Amino acid sequence: MLAAVIAFSLIFRWWRKEKALYETRWKIKYSVLDFDVSRGPLSQHFFPGQNVTADGLPELQDTSDNESCSSANTSLARRDNMLMIAQMFTLVARYRGDLVSVRKINKKSIKEDKILLKEMQMMKSLKHTNLATFYGACTEAPHVSVMWEYCSKGSLQDVLNNSDIRLDALFQFSIAVDIATGLQYLHNSELGVHGNLKASNCVIDSRWVAKLTDFGLRRFRKGEKRDEDASDDKHYSDLLWTAPEVLRAVLKSESHPRTKEADIYSLGIILKQVLCKNSAYSHELDAYTPLVMAITISEIVNKVAYPPEATPGVYMRPHIAEEFPEHTVLMLSFKRMIMTCWQEDPTVRPSIKRVISKMKKISPLKSSSVLDNMLALMERYSNRLEDLVSERTLQLEEEKRKTDMLLYRMLPRKVADDLKRGEHVQAEAFQCVTIYFSDIVGFTTLASESQPMEIVEMLNLLYSHFDNIISEFDVYKVETIGDAYMVVSGCPTLNESHASVMAQAALSLLDSVLNFVIPHRPDHQLRIRVGLNSGPVVAGVVGNTMPRYCLFGNTVNLASRMESQGL
Repeated sequence: MLAAVIAFSLIFRWWRKEKALYETRWKIKYSVLDFDVSRGPLSQHFFPGQNVTADGLPELQDTSDNESCSSANTSLARRDNMLMIAQMFTLVARYRGDLVSVRKINKKSIKEDKILLKEMQMMKSLKHTNLATFYGACTEAPHVSVMWEYCSKGSLQDVLNNSDIRLDALFQFSIAVDIATGLQYLHNSELGVHGNLKASNCVIDSRWVAKLTDFGLRRFRKGEKRDEDASDDKHYSDLLWTAPEVLRAVLKSESHPRTKEADIYSLGIILKQVLCKNSAYSHELDAYTPLVMAITISEIVNKVAYPPEATPGVYMRPHIAEEFPEHTVLMLSFKRMIMTCWQEDPTVRPSIKRVISKMKKISPLKSSSVLDNMLALMERYSNRLEDLVSERTLQLEEEKRKTDMLLYRMLPRKVADDLKRGEHVQAEAFQCVTIYFSDIVGFTTLASESQPMEIVEMLNLLYSHFDNIISEFDVYKVETIGDAYMVVSGCPTLNESHASVMAQAALSLLDSVLNFVIPHRPDHQLRIRVGLNSGPVVAGVVGNTMPRYCLFGNTVNLASRMESQGL
């Protein structure tokens, strides 16, 4: 018996695991992506000249890893208002209310086998503050693509290329720790490695939190073709962060394993960029003099992969300055840590845990003054103001929606819209409508025997109940005065069956009263009188301070008399 229970438990667990494996929550249809993100916090979402497909959707363009901010010389305020559109490094769309970055995969089709499904299940399970959320992928040709969380500040490369953004030591270390922490999570996860770590795959969100993106998906991207339109410089520039042992395999078009040691090398190049606030090999690429020609990107890559035999022990690495404007001792320690990350021998490179431990020890926060910390925090706070403005704008829109909802309950929609636009509402004549009046039988006696709060509670329950009932009919509630309840059909919305509709609504209200219980007089049966009348009326808005939609005419008076003279 015990063996059977154990066997059943194992089978059930296997079945649940298989069922979860074949769920396709990761799969996103290209048609559900809303590329018109102008309704949200962005006013533009792809570069000028973006091609459009036959079905009206923008064509996907390959991500450029060396794009710089075209508006680097514009003011910070203007750039913030545009939400750094010029720094966007990828196509942006809206998916289920969230902005996502859409990255093209240069493949014609995707084979959905069990290995791929396991990979997607694992990708969806990776959640961390310093990882960009993986939303899913599109497998439809020719729109094979991957959707990641969109970060409004752009990539680390964009931020470093923007001269308007001044990164102090606090921000430098904050970004460095964020990137390293995200990498540590990947190294400790089922995925194990990033495998494609570079500055363009480190993105900054609106709160200046650095996140890693474009990790994993090796099965999904297997067989991806190189973009034929991409230049050689573009191809080689993608390799500037690649470890030498991996570079040698890449240059020979051989397969290569993804290793943690290679990630550490890539991290070292990125940390150098953060420290020096420039591109990976900016010093080498810009070192042009009349006597010395600047080195090319391809030459850098080849020198990293194959160190010169004439100078053993000397390897091609980015130049790091010896002097720093602030925290010189700490920055020199940071520099030494970076140099250990990009050592030629992978086995002597530090683990990510050791890197983070070292960074925390040399954090400038431990040696800076209280005033420095306060000023740095104030600067960070000022940078977050744009995000707060965006949030307040959304809250304002929500409050506006609530206000409109309340206004539409008090006045007809057309009348309310005219008043919001500041237009004068003209009175309108209706040839024939049906008016309903009702009041409570013996209300005066009931009120004299009850407390004011009890009467208010009773009327609120009764008329809230009435409001729910009439919402099912084509009628409009005009007003309630004391115990009187006034409803009309055929106005302000025309309705040829107004008499029939109003009669049915009146009967429903009468039936509901039979089951209504007065809270403070549960043994007292509530009764109402009803009067109906059809005829012409004139309707219009009266007053400015508290505008009321009122009906005028003998039809109203007669309906009121029929109600008051009823039994």
